[in-house]
Amino acid sequence: MLSEHFFMYKHQYYFNEVFVHAFDIQCSNGVIFLVDEVLGVPEGTVWQILNNPDYELSKFAAITKAAGKDVRLNATATSTRYTVFAPRDDAFNKIPANDQHYIMSSAYARYLTDYHTHRGVIHPEDLLLSRNISTMHTGFYITFSVDPITGATLLDGRSSILIEDIQADNGMVYVISDVLLPPTMGGITIIG
Repeated sequence: MLSEHFFMYKHQYYFNEVFVHAFDIQCSNGVIFLVDEVLGVPEGTVWQILNNPDYELSKFAAITKAAGKDVRLNATATSTRYTVFAPRDDAFNKIPANDQHYIMSSAYARYLTDYHTHRGVIHPEDLLLSRNISTMHTGFYITFSVDPITGATLLDGRSSILIEDIQADNGMVYVISDVLLPPTMGGITIIG
């Protein structure tokens, strides 16, 4: 099922994340929307994208399921949309094996999944304007900065965006290079 999303942001209209120059142009056989680029087709729900082997996100998908958040990220019946910053599978290799076991526990899995999830859609051009974005882990924020050497966008000063703007029926997914750890997971370390 393809989901179209028409919304207003900063006094401008968008259709599936694409700027609308003109809308409701009446024709003899329909209505035209004039947009500034080819519309991207959502690749399924956020949950389906996390399980797409092409993106190598199976470890984050397993943690999301352990946290019981898979149903929320698979829902399309509500108007709630999410932006998920999903660490690629190799990012978890930077966490010692004994710490990986703790991450799979329901409390830590919930903290980790919620910290990587924002309620609402954040477009690539708005990431740096935000500087800090709220997460589903109440009271905690992901900070955005620019690496002075590479010019890459960094999340929490360490993780870079590998793939941006993967459109989902219920939000957007970014694939990132490192696992982001909220302060509530202080005992877990990342190597390298």
